[in-house]
Amino acid sequence: MSKQFTLPNNPIPWNAAPIDYAHEVADVPYLGIYAEESTQRFVGGTRYITWDGRVFKYGKSTGTLIAYHGCGSNADAYMTYEAVGAAQNAGDTTLTVNHTGVAEDEVAGGFVAIYTAASMMWRQVIGNDATVSTTTKLYLEAPLTEAVTVAANNVEMFKNPYMYSSQTITNYISTIGVPTTEVTSGNYFWMQTWGPCIVSPGESIDSPSANARQLKFAGNYCIYKDATITAAQNAGFYLNSGSTSIAGPAMMLQISI
Repeated sequence: MSKQFTLPNNPIPWNAAPIDYAHEVADVPYLGIYAEESTQRFVGGTRYITWDGRVFKYGKSTGTLIAYHGCGSNADAYMTYEAVGAAQNAGDTTLTVNHTGVAEDEVAGGFVAIYTAASMMWRQVIGNDATVSTTTKLYLEAPLTEAVTVAANNVEMFKNPYMYSSQTITNYISTIGVPTTEVTSGNYFWMQTWGPCIVSPGESIDSPSANARQLKFAGNYCIYKDATITAAQNAGFYLNSGSTSIAGPAMMLQISI
């Protein structure tokens, strides 16, 4: 069983030791946040911050990823509004759900919503046992504040969004980060989520209109001028737009800190 995160998950400061092990020969430097690997080193979503405030998150790809295009999360819900699998007392840090086929720690970094008669609880999952028969036991980041019963309470379980990173083109998946390198399907990598960045444009974004500094992601994970694509996700703003209206793909990325 796994009652806690089994991999490092603390936020990583800019002066930390090397944060990847991609290269085994002495004459090749560590790539750090610009590496991709087949071995998982951190919990999905682990945060790395540089000295100037740029933020990166650790993730896993579910398909080939292109560097400096956005990537979305296709992490659908494991289960939606189903009865809990066993009664729990207030103060418990475990929850049993009626879901099969879950590998050990597959839900780590994901979340559960527990619905009670009066309110609801929201907890991150820090580990889980492999499925036994028809149920899976989850270990929670904090105790339950209310007792739950099989007859009266329901639960929804959500995957760790950073572990299902994709560039499948759709108008329904939100961008969660910008890969720092080309990524092979199934590999682990770092994605930027905040700070100065360059993202592939989906149109000519030079010479924006006066006061039009906002940029947005569309379904193809490229950035567009706010004036030409209004029904989309906020990406950030121009970083180098000046008095002569000259601009380009350099931007202040604003996804998550």
